[in-house]
Amino acid sequence: MRVLYVTPYVPSPIWTRPYNLLRALAHLGHRITLLTAASTDPEEQRRAEWLRGLGVRVEVFPVPAPRSLLNCLLALPSREPL
Repeated sequence: MRVLYVTPYVPSPIWTRPYNLLRALAHLGHRITLLTAASTDPEEQRRAEWLRGLGVRVEVFPVPAPRSLLNCLLALPSREPL
């Protein structure tokens, strides 16, 4: 089966649910594509590479830290979740 998984961050063992789901599906032979937004932090880039090593195709859309902070500030006065 082909699976598209979308997350606002790069999954890792810290965020166990998406990480374990991706790992299990890849282990079962499914073709997984992960679409994720990530900061330019080298740690997030390493996590993306590690997922690629598990057989997950990872497409990262970089979000600069200033833009992320601006999005949070704009969302504070609204009723929308951050």
